[in-house]
Amino acid sequence: FSHYEGRYAYALFLIKEQRHEEAYQLLSNIVAESKHLSSYERRNYRGWIMKAKEELKKLQAVSA
Repeated sequence: FSHYEGRYAYALFLIKEQRHEEAYQLLSNIVAESKHLSSYERRNYRGWIMKAKEELKKLQAVSA
């Protein structure tokens, strides 16, 4: 449950490379993991979690 910034950046790279399925999976993992964080960790990573959720919405719109 770490490296949110790096994983988010890698997901953006995957999106640019048109590898949407892999990016979706990576971003989904970030969001799913966030549910298991302590409140302190959730506050620390809130920005990256919110960005991951936003990118997931964009990917869902593209695939629909």
